[in-house]
Amino acid sequence: MPFLKKYSLDFPIERSSHFVPTPKGGGIAFVISSLLLFYLKKDITFFVCLPLALIGLLDDILNIPKNIRFLLHCITSALILFLSNYFENIIAWDNLIIVLLTLLGLIFLCVSIINFSNFFDGLDGLLASSMLPIFLSASILVSQNYLILIGCLFAFLIFNWSPSKLFMGDIGSTFLGSIYLIAIFKTDSISNAIGLYLISAPIQLDCISCLLRRLYNSQNIFEAHKSHLYQRLNQAGWSHSKVAKIYSLSIFILSLGFFIFGLRSFIISIPFLILMGIYLEKKFACKF
Repeated sequence: MPFLKKYSLDFPIERSSHFVPTPKGGGIAFVISSLLLFYLKKDITFFVCLPLALIGLLDDILNIPKNIRFLLHCITSALILFLSNYFENIIAWDNLIIVLLTLLGLIFLCVSIINFSNFFDGLDGLLASSMLPIFLSASILVSQNYLILIGCLFAFLIFNWSPSKLFMGDIGSTFLGSIYLIAIFKTDSISNAIGLYLISAPIQLDCISCLLRRLYNSQNIFEAHKSHLYQRLNQAGWSHSKVAKIYSLSIFILSLGFFIFGLRSFIISIPFLILMGIYLEKKFACKF
């Protein structure tokens, strides 16, 4: 903490949702504890996330150019896909064009998951609390090794819950996104992979809808902004903790529904989420 206070302070700017300088880079705890466990378990897959985490730490301290970070996102996504069992199944298909399009589409999806995780680290406790049910689901579907992240997130929330004394920074948000990505590709079936992805629908839908609306309004999608629904709810007067509870509880309910009813649960829950988002947008949120 003293090091982060000295070298990695997040000073409030116009689009910030905090008002006092706050140390960032606390996500380094996720990286160290997780990689140590996975090293002891001799699972090298997770080490492909290390360069991304290091760039995130450097960005928290020095502000690395966006194109370098994006390149690392693409490389990390490609490596995670390459090391997965799904890669071997895909390249075994007969049609080369379909294989290439599928791989490019999956890499695009992977990069979006990492970036959406980063985009969602905008309010106190929001991303950390939202990732708790996600990694709890991963510990059931994939491996109990993910329990280490649940412990880290609970401990981190003590400092990150509103009013936050510590931010996870890019090192934390991008690392969590990439580890989530690995969990999806480590599932033992397509249905479990889809289910683990759709559990995070509140995050994905918020980010996708915001991106599409910015494109529709001819806004630069690569510029930082405060246009996400969760940000506009906060701007409308909702507390950080209230918004975090809404999103994390929604993800928990989606997770519970998936384990009880399987993929069928999303047939009802995803349209309901969209309607709830529209209701929150019209009734409470600041104008887009």
